[in-house]
Amino acid sequence: MSWGKRILRSLLLLAFLGSLLWAAISFSAQRLAEETEPESESASGVCRIRITYPVYEDVTKIEDLPEVQEAVNDITVEKIGVEVELVPVDMSGIQDDYLLWLGRGERFDLMLVRGQDIATYIDKDLILPLDSYLQRSAAHIGNKNNWTGGTLSRGAEMQGRIYGIACLSGQEANGYGLWISGSLLTESGFAYDPDHIYTLEELDLLFASLKERYPDSYPLGQITSGQTSSSAGYYTILGDALGRDILTGVVQNESDAVINPFETLEYYGFLTYMRQWYEEGYIYPDGVIYDASVLELLKERRILTFPASSYPGTFSQIVGKETDYVCLRTTEVSRQSGVDGYLTIPATSRYPEQAAEFLDLLYSDRKLAYLLNYGISGEHYEITDWERGLLEPVRDADGNPEGFYNPFARIGDISKLYSFGTAVDDIMRNSYVAGAENTATRYSGFVYDTTSVSRQIDDVREVIREYTPILECGCVELDANYTTFLNRLREAGIDEILADKQAQLDAWLIRQGLKSAM
Repeated sequence: MSWGKRILRSLLLLAFLGSLLWAAISFSAQRLAEETEPESESASGVCRIRITYPVYEDVTKIEDLPEVQEAVNDITVEKIGVEVELVPVDMSGIQDDYLLWLGRGERFDLMLVRGQDIATYIDKDLILPLDSYLQRSAAHIGNKNNWTGGTLSRGAEMQGRIYGIACLSGQEANGYGLWISGSLLTESGFAYDPDHIYTLEELDLLFASLKERYPDSYPLGQITSGQTSSSAGYYTILGDALGRDILTGVVQNESDAVINPFETLEYYGFLTYMRQWYEEGYIYPDGVIYDASVLELLKERRILTFPASSYPGTFSQIVGKETDYVCLRTTEVSRQSGVDGYLTIPATSRYPEQAAEFLDLLYSDRKLAYLLNYGISGEHYEITDWERGLLEPVRDADGNPEGFYNPFARIGDISKLYSFGTAVDDIMRNSYVAGAENTATRYSGFVYDTTSVSRQIDDVREVIREYTPILECGCVELDANYTTFLNRLREAGIDEILADKQAQLDAWLIRQGLKSAM
């Protein structure tokens, strides 16, 4: 998506939001949905629910999605009397689309919220509390959530109610880094250590060497055109956002102080390097407007590195085949819950009960989970290692996945499913997880309720969307624009958000006996 189109869409979104009272959206949207959705039943009279299906432009192949949907319906019609319509949605910049779609009343019965704060939708009454539906129509999920101490709802609860069911990736640890061809590193004479954490200073030396050897290439593919938040987390740690969006403030080193992450020395240091690297020709110059496949830039060696998760096998899954790419780790690997978004029932749903029934089936029927995540066995994937639980996509004559390939769909609980990868990947993943840091902190159990500052959060988010793409690709003069950015954040109300989060954290710490009352 071009920069101009993103700006236009943001302006349209702001104009739309300004014309509504968000408190009335839930009612009006559902009413509009009922008036404008004629095909809510199949030809056989079976109820049809609409589900958002995540796709990723650079990775996903879904030519055979209709065939997969048919196989899904063979299961759901028989078991719960419900047909499913899988609606592909590109997960990059999806928050804009969701807010527009739901605001104008478009009907979805189940919606995946990923890569964004679920509180955005809770605060605006755009998704329904699930508690009653779980009791009536999703006994398996309810029981499993109770058995596991709330694993499936953790992070999606507000004011004692559950608003989402977690998608569990099975990935127990994560960190970030830059992926680069191993042959390039060898040619450049760079000494690669897979366990080393590379600092910005060390990357600076590498980029200088790469630029000297490959003057027509850009060492860093810092692509910010689709960015709606900060990419700083790929390179440095700004702090702990305590389970919410980073814009609500972070705590560093368990200090109990909620601070603005964009005012930290770490963030300014990150921006300083981005600006320096842009001026020295290390950063791809069109990163703020580039709207095509990043993989093409890598194949053509127009860019030489790309930031992503450092989890072993990540790049091979992005490309769809084995490569010689290795990861230069830029952050420590830390333990994580494996939560990769939440399945929610929007306020525009016509069939929330049936959506809950499907949700329950998804978490209890592995065949259904395999279909949604990997396609049809024997046609789209094959089991290559029963002992290790490994899969490989069925490939065409060129070695590319054929028909259906969506390795990052991660719908439902795939922690118990087999996964893509080789035996080497499996060994590396086990080592990766074993070496991860334990991230448990004194704040475990704290939930920040954003309700009272939802307007300020919207305003701050718009400022971040405007400034971080240009600041974080280094394409504008730093100090003046950075100062303006901080001032705009204050004008939008970030200090009110920080104060609200601080007050809630202090009160929680006192209740837990972790802090004395003043």
